[in-house]
Amino acid sequence: MPRWNGKSKKQDKRTRDGFEEVYSCEKCGADIFYSHEMKKLLEPRTRYYHSDLRCKTIQQTRKVAQHEKNAKSLRPSVIQELRSEIRSWFDTGKSLYEILFEIMIRRKFEIDQVSTRELAAAFYPSEVLRDLSGELQPTYTAIKRILSLLRSLRKNPYNQTTLVYSKKFKNGEWYYYNLQTKEEYQQVEKRLIKQKNGIIDTMQKNVEILQAGPKERKKREEEFRKAMEFRRRKKSPTGGGGIA
Repeated sequence: MPRWNGKSKKQDKRTRDGFEEVYSCEKCGADIFYSHEMKKLLEPRTRYYHSDLRCKTIQQTRKVAQHEKNAKSLRPSVIQELRSEIRSWFDTGKSLYEILFEIMIRRKFEIDQVSTRELAAAFYPSEVLRDLSGELQPTYTAIKRILSLLRSLRKNPYNQTTLVYSKKFKNGEWYYYNLQTKEEYQQVEKRLIKQKNGIIDTMQKNVEILQAGPKERKKREEEFRKAMEFRRRKKSPTGGGGIA
């Protein structure tokens, strides 16, 4: 179902007169409008019919582009360095959790930052596969495990020494290092405050729902149905329930 993006573009009069609302396809994000003359969805700039096949082609192209972008963000030299550190600490009998602490506590500057996938590929070498371009990439399981270790390290009540956070999101990656100053922590704090406010709002709404009586909840159900129907009709270029 398309989504109206608030734009209105004048199209070539050879196609139809006047102005038409331009929407964004929810599946691929392409700009589209409904041509009442041709009775089809068209793309404003290319005049392509926005068929299911065209939509899937755009989605696949973007996935490949993002895949290539992410593949470039992995630095083999950093992974090799991390694996060397892991081996040296592993020989002392430390667990992966302890090793992560020993590695991250020493990475105190932005130049030392390492990405989620670089950590995953280094800590779980058996959970690494080759992608379509032949590059080694950590599996979803490896990424999930390293994120769990990072969370545990941050939340450990005995950890009064390290702030292992990602200060920035860039190149499709979160990059972590041991923050040292209040200035470095400011971006992280803003992100955490937003998360906290979102959780508080959700909890407050849940309490309000539980406190409402049966009649009030029934009334709200009908209001919610009407709101969803209004939103659906507003999104659809034909005013119906989907794309023709």
